Amino acid sequence: AELSKDYFKYREDVEISKNLIKISTLNNQKKRLNPIINEYGFLSLSKINNNTINEIKSFIVNNKYNDKLPTKSTIEDKLKMFYRMLDYGISENLFSLKDAEFINKSKKDKVKSKSQDKDTFIYSKEEAEFVFKHLEDKGYTYVSFILKLQYYLGLRCSEALGIQYKNFDRVNSILKIRTVITENGFEELTKSTHSNRDLFIPDILFKLLSEEEEKSLDNITPESLIFPSDKFYLKYKNTSN
Repeated sequence: AELSKDYFKYREDVEISKNLIKISTLNNQKKRLNPIINEYGFLSLSKINNNTINEIKSFIVNNKYNDKLPTKSTIEDKLKMFYRMLDYGISENLFSLKDAEFINKSKKDKVKSKSQDKDTFIYSKEEAEFVFKHLEDKGYTYVSFILKLQYYLGLRCSEALGIQYKNFDRVNSILKIRTVITENGFEELTKSTHSNRDLFIPDILFKLLSEEEEKSLDNITPESLIFPSDKFYLKYKNTSN
């Protein structure tokens, strides 16, 4: 428990000040580790050994949420956070050299998982284009446009909605992913290569983005969102959609 407290305090002081992570993301990570802290917070660092680490790892693998086992990605994420916390303890000389050695060795040990991973279904290009056309025929042009950005560039919906015109580089056919729209509103992404990135725009999307910019020139600034909420509002007003 004390290690967890010190670890997250350190990350708050260092990573947030350097804009490497957002406070909301760090708080979410704390929440994800809370079940482990609640279960094993009584342990002193001197009691951390092969048996206790294996027990904690087994707890991570089998701890249910809403009566469902965790997915493989959730398990990997929690194990990664758990070991980052232990690594912090090692860097602060809270473990002996012998303890640090078995902690590092235990990272390579495989864990048996009962995770309830769902099969991933990927639309073929023909299937995706059928969905795009169906939406356009029904008048949902901007929904189709956003889905195309997600499909061809691998964007989350929040990333597609958060694109500003200043991040559309027409000269080099690059879309810069820097901002998102989430339930918390408009946010800038942290400077991580997984989130803050530059993507080459295929011709099919470049044409759509160029046309959207050209017809909006009188009303936009570099900071304007390509998909502001008023573009959807009229279509969805007084409906359950």
